[in-house]
Amino acid sequence: MYECHVPTGDDDLAIEQTILRRRPAAGHGIHLTAAQLPNGWSETFDARRVTAQSLQDAIHREAAALERGLCREPLTLF
Repeated sequence: MYECHVPTGDDDLAIEQTILRRRPAAGHGIHLTAAQLPNGWSETFDARRVTAQSLQDAIHREAAALERGLCREPLTLF
């Protein structure tokens, strides 16, 4: 379990969405489709290809960018 505390839920969502938007450029497609999962969502990363450490590093980079006021990409929901 890993936690990174950010000031607001909007900041948390911005970090998550930025990381997810960069997924295809890093060579990652959707790992499991909505049809394969009972909740209708999709699983975004294959844990065999994306380490916990690489995700933690990405979270820290984006949290630091937000802290400096450098929201690099506009926030869009899904």
